[in-house]
Amino acid sequence: MNFFKPKFWDKNQISFFSVLLFPISLLIKVLNFFKRFLTKTNQSSIPIICVGNIYLGGTGKTPL
Repeated sequence: MNFFKPKFWDKNQISFFSVLLFPISLLIKVLNFFKRFLTKTNQSSIPIICVGNIYLGGTGKTPL
């Protein structure tokens, strides 16, 4: 199986959407920066195991 990268990855032009989304990305970066210092971390006396991707019910893989 061959994978090809999209052609727009190689473009160095500034698009309308990149100009439009740039201030939003700066806002998100600033909010994440402050969130890191303002939130309190929790310490636990017992080990914690985190299990991800558990589905209840079907996972939608029924062939048609």
